[in-house]
Amino acid sequence: MRTTTKFVSIVIALTTSACSNGFVSLDGAVNGSKVNGNAFWGGAHIVFTDSEMECQDFSWVKSSYGSSDQVLLKSTNSFAALQISFSSSEVVEGQSGIVPNGPPTNAWFLDATQGDASFSRANSGHVDVEIDGDWLVGELDVDFGEPGNLSGDFEIQSCVNLK
Repeated sequence: MRTTTKFVSIVIALTTSACSNGFVSLDGAVNGSKVNGNAFWGGAHIVFTDSEMECQDFSWVKSSYGSSDQVLLKSTNSFAALQISFSSSEVVEGQSGIVPNGPPTNAWFLDATQGDASFSRANSGHVDVEIDGDWLVGELDVDFGEPGNLSGDFEIQSCVNLK
């Protein structure tokens, strides 16, 4: 009986931890799109999507998208995403300012259709985060000018595919 109870407890713990995606509560939209779907962080990136993408689907993320407003992604999915990237090789705890083309932090809003993406570069804003093991807890306020803005808070899990 004791072995069965211990086994059931372990299975319940693993099941609930595997299903926990945290939460994302972002207000606003960019180019009419919201991003309250799945979100992950890892390496120097924090990414919020409008879809149910899983960690393995985030290999399309780049550190920079160049000067054009169009880019070809390594993805066949269609989605909208907010990507925040730090100039260091890791997400940095505390508050970081978002600027258009330089350190410490950049942000892009991508609208992708089967790998072809258009994007908007953020004009200003900030992200304030705290790392708690595999979890990132924080808030953000990002302004894209006329395309729109996003603000809110989040608690999201790390993803090994974000490098």
